[in-house]
Amino acid sequence: MNKLTRRAMELACCYGAVAVGAVTVENLKGGPPSTDLSYVLPAARSAISFAVPLNQDHIDAWFAKKSYEDHFRDNVQANVTASGISLELANYLEQKGYRSESRRIPGGGHTGGRPRSNCGNGCGNQGAV
Repeated sequence: MNKLTRRAMELACCYGAVAVGAVTVENLKGGPPSTDLSYVLPAARSAISFAVPLNQDHIDAWFAKKSYEDHFRDNVQANVTASGISLELANYLEQKGYRSESRRIPGGGHTGGRPRSNCGNGCGNQGAV
């Protein structure tokens, strides 16, 4: 993994992501049509993906039909956070001279359970690329 990718992933963690990954078009070869990065950005060579957590207690209360509002507010806040992370990463990459797009996948692919973090201690490793 190159220095720029590593730094972008660290930034996502610092901004609130609990899991971050990077992929290249070579890694995605042979995948389903949904893995075609050129659909979003024709000249794309790689992508950074990240997850923002939802409060599991609010999800459980929503499924139990005890509280809709708490989960709704938590979901809105998570989407605001994810949008901010996406925009900040796109701006950072643009400043480094790389064309970038900020995109959000509706629904986010939540698979249940609590997300595992790969962000370590996060912001302590901020350094110049």
